[in-house]
Amino acid sequence: MLFKRKILVVEDNEINRATLCVILSSQYTVLEAENGEQALSLLEKYREGISLILLDIVMPVMDGYTFLKHLKADNRLNSIPVIVTTSNNSEADEVTALSNGATDFITKPYRAQVILHRAAGIIRLHHAIDQILLLYVVFLQRFGHMSFQLLLSA
Repeated sequence: MLFKRKILVVEDNEINRATLCVILSSQYTVLEAENGEQALSLLEKYREGISLILLDIVMPVMDGYTFLKHLKADNRLNSIPVIVTTSNNSEADEVTALSNGATDFITKPYRAQVILHRAAGIIRLHHAIDQILLLYVVFLQRFGHMSFQLLLSA
């Protein structure tokens, strides 16, 4: 890989944020935010350049669920995958996170290899989907009129 993909870590606890940064920094460029409001500002700056967001839920200023609502409402940003990181490990918390648009859910304490594998898998999948959509657009541009004609002749 010629460049490191960017991951945004949104975590108010400095120790937890530093831990995630240490885990991820060997393979990714890591951006940090202390709350959802700071994260939205970083997203405005970097936009589609961010490959993944790791998001705590309980934070001051703007919590994780409010951040997710803003993220999912923005067509420029809503496809960025989000892994929720939280110390609340109940099924209800996981369902709430996923139903609010999170891609995955990881509980604290952090397990480095689990985080690295989940991040890599989600980024790979997201990149593959982007490639498929790009190929589909190219196909439609080149052959869309022919497909439409074939449909009419059937």
